[in-house]
Amino acid sequence: MWLPAFLPQPSTGRKTAMKIMMRYPMSAPSQPVFSYECNPKNLSREKFMSVINLIQRVREKKKTAVLSSLKQMFKDGSYPLCLVDACATGLNRGCDLRIASSTNQLDPNTTDSMQMPSQAPQVRIKAHRQTGITLVEILIAMLIGAFLIGGVLQIFLNTRQTYRMQEALSRLQENGRFALDFLSKDIRMAGFFGCSSRSFDIANVENELKDPSNFAWDITTPVQGFDDVSAGFTTVANVVPGTDVIVLRGLSNGSTPLISPFSDSAQMFVDTSFNSDCPAASSNTCHEGEILMVTDCTQGTLFQATQTTPIGAGSGVNVVHSATATFTPGNNSPATFTKSYGDGSQIAKLNTFAYYIRLNGAGVRSLYRSRINVTGSSVNALLAEELVEGIENMQVFYGEDTDADGTANYYVAAGTAGLDMNQVVSIRISLLARTLDDNITHEPLAYTYNGAATTPADRRLRRVFSSTIAVRNRLP
Repeated sequence: MWLPAFLPQPSTGRKTAMKIMMRYPMSAPSQPVFSYECNPKNLSREKFMSVINLIQRVREKKKTAVLSSLKQMFKDGSYPLCLVDACATGLNRGCDLRIASSTNQLDPNTTDSMQMPSQAPQVRIKAHRQTGITLVEILIAMLIGAFLIGGVLQIFLNTRQTYRMQEALSRLQENGRFALDFLSKDIRMAGFFGCSSRSFDIANVENELKDPSNFAWDITTPVQGFDDVSAGFTTVANVVPGTDVIVLRGLSNGSTPLISPFSDSAQMFVDTSFNSDCPAASSNTCHEGEILMVTDCTQGTLFQATQTTPIGAGSGVNVVHSATATFTPGNNSPATFTKSYGDGSQIAKLNTFAYYIRLNGAGVRSLYRSRINVTGSSVNALLAEELVEGIENMQVFYGEDTDADGTANYYVAAGTAGLDMNQVVSIRISLLARTLDDNITHEPLAYTYNGAATTPADRRLRRVFSSTIAVRNRLP
């Protein structure tokens, strides 16, 4: 128990502190040990002796006598009390009883008595209890937390890897289906010249273009293939060596019928639907410069449209095929067709598609398609366009019908001795596709493609997509 008392100095009027300390040792709990600190030089003899007497009474009496003694000693003034813990009764051993004056300034003119400013007593009880945790507890908590965080992190990484694999596999399958869909559509239409019967003979088509043997519009071979091209292959630009190229030629399925008077020396008359796919800005001229073919299912003529003009009040379209030199490749002169076409004849655009594997701008192998490109009045051989990214290889096998029953007798690669491409009735496509992202699998996965087993250096997923597509226009 400590009892601070604040007394004014006789000479300066400043406060002088006196602290009285009383402890109850465990060895002799009934014998308090009493000590005090003060500056007796600044105290009057009467006050000093009063304190000494108080100390003596504290030694002889119990703690409860301290309060009454102090109140008696300072009866001429109100003395504020602050009791801490459960020591209000003074009966608990081992606790502190604090009796302190206010922090306000005392009257400097008072030197012979201990006058204290009037203030209401403040009582605070603070329970003794342990707070905080030990270092061992902190280390144990950190260890448990590390295990929990490690487990959560492992679950997160496994879930993330599973998600990446599923997403990559879905994208891979989607790319494979898209690639086969593009190829299947154009393979089925190969050799279509306005008729679906095999009775149509390609030899009955006259080519009125100035460069009839050009690769882009040489219709003598509707289906053409190149097997395992080398680095010096230039027929189609930038093909990845060791892959196949397939070229498909035929008319689009959007043919337009001829209308009366059908045709004359240098022009034909077609239905207004001929310009139905033209944008508003070029509603009457969008087909100028295109390679077109007119056919009646027994014969046909290939030419370049040099002018398309509406007839009268929108009753039809006049398609001109003059021999003007402003168009490339242009038509032969004279521009008069040797064949005539009447009711039932149709006109359609020629399509030439070359499918192959090429590196895109990011250096990734992709499936490309080149097609006839018309720029103004000129036809620039073939325009390359990327279709599906991530197609590493393409192998093509051609099914030849040797007995005219409409069914392929065998499948061989292009360039095989004895293969007649004009007797091919179905085509077998095999594509090797891979994921775009690396590190999908935990280790490189071996795969088998075109009869060869390969273990790649990366950790991508790979799948083989195969399909056999019939050339519809060569079936019975």
